[in-house]
This record gives sequence, C-alpha cells and structure tokens, in this order.
Amino acid sequence: MKKVLKWIGIAFVGLIVLGAIINATKSPEQKAAEAADREQKQAEQVEEQAKQAEKKREQALQDGIPKCDSVVANDTLKKAFDQSQFARTLNISAIEISAIRESAFESKSNARTCFGTVTMNNTKKVDVNFKIVGRTNGQFMLTFEVVN
Repeated sequence: MKKVLKWIGIAFVGLIVLGAIINATKSPEQKAAEAADREQKQAEQVEEQAKQAEKKREQALQDGIPKCDSVVANDTLKKAFDQSQFARTLNISAIEISAIRESAFESKSNARTCFGTVTMNNTKKVDVNFKIVGRTNGQFMLTFEVVN
C-alpha cells in the first residue's frame, strides 16, 4: 500500500512540475491571449448576471407597479429605509426584509399597500407599512412608515 501511495505522490508531483514547465515555456503572446480570454469570460458572466437581474426587474414591473414581495420592491424599500432620517439618526440600516404581504391593491389609484418586517444591522426588527404607487411615466413611488 505504501508503494502505491508513493507512486501516486510521485505522479502528482510530476504533473505539477509538467504544468509549471508548460506554463513557463509559453510565449508572452500566449499568456496575454489566455489572460484576455479569462477577462472576456468574466465580463460575459457579469453581463449575463446583469441581464438576468434586469429581466427580473422588468418581470416585476409587468403589472405597472412591482408586487410587494418582488426584488424591485425589496431593494427600493431597503434603500428608502437606509436613507430615511430614522435610520440615519440611529445609524442603522436594513439587512433583510421578511414576512412581506400585500394588504390592499387599489386599481383606481394604481397602488399597493404592503406590510413587512425589516431586520436591521443591530439585529433588531421593526414592522413597516409601505405603499407602492404607480406613476404615469411608468415609474413608481414607494413610501413607508415604521409601525413599532
């Protein structure tokens, strides 16, 4: 058994040395081409992730205004919470929005009334009521109030 492990170790070290030799013998042009390839693949992945995020946002807005539990509403509520006087005064920020539910939808005014729980960076939780109102230009406005 020791001999087998010894030969496996030798083979492994041999492969590492062979890889190092192959890499060392590459021309600067080959190395630059490989680096450019890696960068392009990373850029394509970032672009694909951005497209998927935009697709999710567009899907959330298909009804004119986002649903209460959509990614768009969640992100907007976090930003609104973090930028509020309440959060800035207490030096807190929203980490997570949970227990989100829609309490009303008013088709005449194109508005959703929602409820959720904000977990803050100090580990405390507060309940919030928030309202999403559609605008004529296709955008929306989100307002919120801390309940407790």
